Amino acid sequence: MSKMIEQSGYDVTISFITKKDLHLRNVLIYLNLNNENNWELIKTNLLGSYDNTIIKVYDIDQEFEWYMFLKNASIFVKDDEIKINTFSKFNSYIKAKNKINIDQSLKDISKEIEYYSAKQNFGLVFDQFIELNKLKNEQYQLKMIQILNLMKGGNHE
Repeated sequence: MSKMIEQSGYDVTISFITKKDLHLRNVLIYLNLNNENNWELIKTNLLGSYDNTIIKVYDIDQEFEWYMFLKNASIFVKDDEIKINTFSKFNSYIKAKNKINIDQSLKDISKEIEYYSAKQNFGLVFDQFIELNKLKNEQYQLKMIQILNLMKGGNHE
């Protein structure tokens, strides 16, 4: 993490759909690239919108990193401030010490997605369409949890 410590941090405000804002001081925010363990530091003068992504938050003062999934997020960076608006609820993940194995959960969700995707060719009712999107979001999160070896934890509220 020594590269991260050399940077000066940002003041970050994350606005959730169902909760008061989360304010973070002197942190670096990294955006996930390509749904792998590749990250891009969010820098000044950025404007972006993301359907489904995960960010890595590095607290410079505490020398601690944690992760958050974002759904329908917009990210604005100006000067030393970052503002994130998201439809997500607050969530926090940290690196697990032991290997996370969620293969069976991923297989089960993939089967359900295949079922609804096949049905989509003949038309889905609204509830089924919503369920398909919910399953795709859950599948994305489970894949990233497995790739990054994450577990729920770290209360940063």
